[in-house]
Amino acid sequence: MDLGELRIKITDVEGTSPMLRVDWYGRGNALRPTAILTPVFDEVLERARANNSIVDMHFEDLEFFNSGTVTAILHFIRRSRSERRPVVLSYHGGLRWQRYCFDALAAFEKDDGLVCVRPLDLPVEAP
Repeated sequence: MDLGELRIKITDVEGTSPMLRVDWYGRGNALRPTAILTPVFDEVLERARANNSIVDMHFEDLEFFNSGTVTAILHFIRRSRSERRPVVLSYHGGLRWQRYCFDALAAFEKDDGLVCVRPLDLPVEAP
């Protein structure tokens, strides 16, 4: 899906536990990201429900996202939790800006295991 400077790829991954992988690329800098992302999140949840899949979101190739995009992701996390749909958010642990954003999102991890925020060990950015 091309959403301006942001691209999102949704892939069904077969295995012992069905997974819906959602890869984010480019820049999430839309002025009203919730309006753009809500239909994407609707599709993700619909597909995850249909296959009883875990949602595995990957942000490591994302160059930037604004605070409005973070807010849209928070809404998605809340919706997923209300549906008891597990979500994994993976980010580039070597990028300072991603680490700061996702450290804040880690506050949504609870003992129920429905939300997992994890850094991927990728090469660290140059100072």
